[in-house]
Amino acid sequence: MSKIRSVEYFSLFEAGKYPGIFRKIDDTVRTLNNSGCEAKNRNFPATSRGFRELARELLKSKADVIVIRNFFQLPLLLFVFLYLRLMGKYLVIDIPTPLTVVLREFELRENMSWMAISARKIIVSIFYPLSLLPFNRIIQYAGESGYFSFGVKNKIKLLSNGIEVARYKIKRKDILLESKCLTLLAVAKVSSWHGLDRVLVGISNYVVENSRDVAVKFYIAGDGDAIKELKSASERLGIAEKVFFLGFKSHDDLDSFFDIADIGISTLGLYRKGMQSASSLKTREYVARGMPLVVSGDDIDLEPIPNFAFHVSNDDRPVDIHELIRWYEKLGAQNVNKEGIRNFAFEHMDLKTKVKWFLPS
Repeated sequence: MSKIRSVEYFSLFEAGKYPGIFRKIDDTVRTLNNSGCEAKNRNFPATSRGFRELARELLKSKADVIVIRNFFQLPLLLFVFLYLRLMGKYLVIDIPTPLTVVLREFELRENMSWMAISARKIIVSIFYPLSLLPFNRIIQYAGESGYFSFGVKNKIKLLSNGIEVARYKIKRKDILLESKCLTLLAVAKVSSWHGLDRVLVGISNYVVENSRDVAVKFYIAGDGDAIKELKSASERLGIAEKVFFLGFKSHDDLDSFFDIADIGISTLGLYRKGMQSASSLKTREYVARGMPLVVSGDDIDLEPIPNFAFHVSNDDRPVDIHELIRWYEKLGAQNVNKEGIRNFAFEHMDLKTKVKWFLPS
């Protein structure tokens, strides 16, 4: 990098409630620093006071490049962004989910009132297209609708998500079915679009039809809107003794569960948001830790599908646990190991190959 650039990455959310998102931003900032920039992570709580502080700090920023992680109140800062452009700042907006899908996500949130949902949809639908105009670059991780890309299509850069792979510990257990038990792990801020109910129904079907002596355990780490329904479903399906709800766990607390797990469960309900492709952060963490995983839909970094990924349909069909066990047992014979999976993450999912798009060309 010929010139040292100062970068500030601004975000508005509760870091304690969304540690995976905060860690991804922190990874981005660290990688920018390691590549020769002077970068800072500027996170503010999603409160009225936090919003005011963010606006003030934007106006005071001395950075050459300002990155904004998308939040629904963004249109309220239109004139701030216009001022920053006049001051010669290079503005980047990081949009993790296509805006057309964000509208659908509002409808799927069970803990949000009808009035709150309507207000958010109006703000995003009517005012967002205008608020995107001041940005020099728009980073997205899945295709956007024509409505939200109108007038800014030439600014959009479609990327896959990345993490700082070296910050994630490789799992202790290698790819081996020990004690005739297959252990599954899902880590998420659990919503309906994670599709974990597909795994529960699959386990139930397996238990009913089981002709093999392989037990299955499923650990779910995280809180979220869908946890209550998943707990009810595990009781209703008669598999409560096989499903363990761990609640929120910090990054370090999760290490012991990654160590004992055989397979990670990525997002399996993209179709519920009208999506076919995505770039899940958790997929990248599983791979960075050397873990085989179950995936659904399309992911740029997993094309063609590698042999350590078990691909299921992007619809309501239950996960076939019989097939999953057979697939897992074959991985060892194919010389698939945790080190090789982790190396794949370094080659395809590390932020070193992606942060250049946060900077001017």
